Amino acid sequence: MQLYTILITNLLGKEGEVFSAQHLPTNTIRAIKIPKKREAPQLNQPRYRSLAKEAGYLTNLDHPNILKGYELIKTSENSNSFLVTELCNGGNLSNRIKDHPIGHQEHIIKSIALQILSALEYLSSKLIAHKDLKPNNILLSHPDSFDSLKLIDFGMAEQRREGEMLHITSGTPYYMSPEVYLGRFTEKCDVWSCGVILYFLITGNKPFTGDTKAELRNMVLQAEPSFAHPHFSKFSPNCKSLIQRMLTKGEEGRPSAKEALEDPWFHEEHSANDSTAIPNLYVDCSGDSKSNLKIDLEKSI
Repeated sequence: MQLYTILITNLLGKEGEVFSAQHLPTNTIRAIKIPKKREAPQLNQPRYRSLAKEAGYLTNLDHPNILKGYELIKTSENSNSFLVTELCNGGNLSNRIKDHPIGHQEHIIKSIALQILSALEYLSSKLIAHKDLKPNNILLSHPDSFDSLKLIDFGMAEQRREGEMLHITSGTPYYMSPEVYLGRFTEKCDVWSCGVILYFLITGNKPFTGDTKAELRNMVLQAEPSFAHPHFSKFSPNCKSLIQRMLTKGEEGRPSAKEALEDPWFHEEHSANDSTAIPNLYVDCSGDSKSNLKIDLEKSI
């Protein structure tokens, strides 16, 4: 029985891995993630196990800010597999802010923070750490709105038992917390990653940088982030204070997602500077040798 009809191919352009399709039994439109043929994961390969793991999370989790997964389809020959999820038409947060910088619109950044932290609170209630939270792994449901964000890519996620710690160091270097680098952490590592995202949305810079992964690791472990950037003056002091708390190096001093949601910042009225624009900070530096290195640090490891 045919379950799907492909409607639009190549939704991700050069990636060529996501298609929109009509689910015939329900007449709904869904997304199908199809690996490139040369990269098609075999059942005994790590890539397939990662896709199956992600499907396991997405089909069992139920939160408005986490991508809904429907099923993992295997071909009759078991030579390939396709992940079926809800369809998001707005692209990822990284591309969105490159094309349309948020600027000093504090209400938008607050909305983004609320949605991410709401998803993290839900994951924390199940003792799940996403471990690769970054703008590339946050989708927008609609191209003209930040009102319905979706966390994606649970291939590195881990679930711990009560009272236990997680130990596998993996993620994207710019967004990894100190304890992930050290190999002893809980789901609070995602609160750190959310703090990095908010810092980046406001300043256009990462709180910690380095020319190599080793340099970046040392900065994350030893340096303190600077909050002297002039863009912070355009935001509420409570905004800055929350990000500082989220970037606390020790998990014991860092708020949980639930505690972060209780911060006074989320109960303030919108700033008068919400409609003020700032220059596009996300310029294309692809010709710069350091840019190539930074792109490497943006990749998951």
